[in-house]
Amino acid sequence: MRLRTASSLLSALCASLLGAPAVAQTTVQIGADLDNTLYDPIGTQSNGAGEHLFAGNTASGQIRRGLLRFDLGSAVPAGSVIQSVSLRLNMSMTMTGSQPVALHRALAEWGAAGSDAPGGEGGGTAAQAGDATWTQRFFPTTDWATVGGDFEATPSATRNVAGMGAYTWNSTAALVADVQSWVDGAAANDGWFVIGDESTVPSAKRFDSSDNLTANNRPRLTVTYLPNPCGTALVATEIVRLGTPPNPAALQPSASGPPRIGAAWNPRIDHTTFMPAAAVDVLLIGRTAVNLPAVFGTLLVDLTPPTITLTAAPGVPFALPIPSDCALLGLQRFAQGASVDPTGVLEVTNALDLTIGNL
Repeated sequence: MRLRTASSLLSALCASLLGAPAVAQTTVQIGADLDNTLYDPIGTQSNGAGEHLFAGNTASGQIRRGLLRFDLGSAVPAGSVIQSVSLRLNMSMTMTGSQPVALHRALAEWGAAGSDAPGGEGGGTAAQAGDATWTQRFFPTTDWATVGGDFEATPSATRNVAGMGAYTWNSTAALVADVQSWVDGAAANDGWFVIGDESTVPSAKRFDSSDNLTANNRPRLTVTYLPNPCGTALVATEIVRLGTPPNPAALQPSASGPPRIGAAWNPRIDHTTFMPAAAVDVLLIGRTAVNLPAVFGTLLVDLTPPTITLTAAPGVPFALPIPSDCALLGLQRFAQGASVDPTGVLEVTNALDLTIGNL
């Protein structure tokens, strides 16, 4: 069966590519609503109301880990598509030169109560009820799953911090993904750990907190987003339809989540057999589902025009940018993958049942 291509991306998704309205970006700056420091190795020390937070090793080799959270719900509307995220912190004390400081997404809720460490605050003070400590998310009753805090091992952003002054962690795909998941409600907004170089002694950096007396030195998150232009919030879906492909190839949902307006949808084909160098992965997107025997396997997507056909190297995600067009909201489509080479189709896959949303 010959594979058809569409004259434009939106011929299958909407009436016209040129008809998609432009949506203005909005940029907001958000102050931290919670911050604290975990003080190794004492499970009774905290600094929930202090002017500073710390990251790195002290001169005696004790670890300090900062915590930050920002209230996105009051600043970024539901359904928004995050474009960029950056964090500004003011570093106000150090005993060492340039050191990497990383932001790791927190995986559990934590607290910042009324504890307020004296002096430079590097040693912390007695935790109050509801404070986060080295061993507990909420002192004195709720433990971390892992002593020292629960966070993603891979940092969302890293930058070197040297002498005193303001530093910005510029936008990364991971920071954008963190904030997008929090805005969408796909993950709980537990903020980030601020983690220094814990393999070096000393490496500690002191940053100013949301309780700092100098307002300009407080943590500031800058988020640029495309607002929900549709007035309706709809959850995107991506449901696997189990077809009957004759070969062991599977169309996998996008790692970036189901298809949303104003974002990219990137599914891929998993292969368990060797693919020739000349092979090409093909993604077919049609209006309706079918179940038809074909010379190369079971066809699960109606290829009646208009149909989108995308190609990629074997195993490489496809790239389908979805415009910020409210006409696409709630649109249902069906996708199936295949692998071809000059001699014909090698493998076909299951299908995905898609509904385009803005959440």
